[in-house]
Amino acid sequence: MPDSTPRRYPDRNKTSREKITTAALTEFADKGLAGARIDRIATAAGVNKAMIYYHFSSKDNLYEQVVDEFVGDLMGRISQAISDKATVETGLMQLDEVYTELVTEYPEFPRLLLRELADPGGRMIGRISRILVKSGNPARMQRLLRRGVAGGRLRRINVRQALVSFLTMNIGYFLMAPLLDKVMDIKDRKRFVKERKKAVVDLFLNGVRAR
Repeated sequence: MPDSTPRRYPDRNKTSREKITTAALTEFADKGLAGARIDRIATAAGVNKAMIYYHFSSKDNLYEQVVDEFVGDLMGRISQAISDKATVETGLMQLDEVYTELVTEYPEFPRLLLRELADPGGRMIGRISRILVKSGNPARMQRLLRRGVAGGRLRRINVRQALVSFLTMNIGYFLMAPLLDKVMDIKDRKRFVKERKKAVVDLFLNGVRAR
């Protein structure tokens, strides 16, 4: 998988642990768990290898922590953004905003996720799913759509199917961006992503609004 993501330089304001996880995210996205090298992560983070083992004990544990922290950060931001009093329109826009913001901030994660999705029997898919369920956000999102149905704003829909469709509409572009940018002649990805946030919500709501 080609690497189109520029390498980050160590941020002096970050702790050594934060520098390590930032560098490790790029390394794991580029090389996968098996191909990742602790020495490359150490160089990119501006620390020595001993510091990585001090914080994380092993490469496997570092990988788990990188995934846990990213997914946990995403779930935390979603929990704060979507209240149980939000309207369907506001809630979906906030959800889209949060996801797009985080993936734009860490563009390596969709590539790392693709590696995991290619091995559905891998341990990390189960780990990620447990974090998602424990956060309560999947249930919170379903309640958002059910309130829309109960309030007459949405037609009677299969809420689970609708939510899966909305989530895949959001994540799909980021997973396929290197290909879609070429096929669809997208020259300004940043602008396209900004426009897409509203476009996805509009397209989804036009399909599920009550007529």
